[in-house]
Amino acid sequence: MKEDVGTYSTQASKSTMRDRPFVLMGESSGVPEQEKELRNTGSFVSGHAAIGVAVSMALACINIKRQNELYKRGVDYGLSRAIIGMHWMSDIQCGQLVGSLTFPSLLNNQSFLEQLNRAKEEFKKLSEMQETSYHQVRRLPKGVD
Repeated sequence: MKEDVGTYSTQASKSTMRDRPFVLMGESSGVPEQEKELRNTGSFVSGHAAIGVAVSMALACINIKRQNELYKRGVDYGLSRAIIGMHWMSDIQCGQLVGSLTFPSLLNNQSFLEQLNRAKEEFKKLSEMQETSYHQVRRLPKGVD
């Protein structure tokens, strides 16, 4: 999913070589160890923003009760790229659009659907286990009052 959304879906636009904010402004970014590698790569479109939205959509399919919080976290993940000087807001907004348009296409991929369904089942089992253990009577170990 990360490759489909964050790499393949955004790769063509990166060739426009739009300078990243930290490069254009001659400043340090919030991730100095990545600056050398990213200095000569295009800013447009944000792959991180695309991934954030698409992953939040997948997680929302798995945990429907928390979908609003998951969507918000996915959007915030992309916005963090502006805060650290890696992307312009338009890079992020377009990345979020790419992620939200790529995810539905993944739902037509049988292999992806199988993995998503396995994740749903695993989440359901873990949720049921957590619910069961939450309601069990807790006993203190011997010697503890």
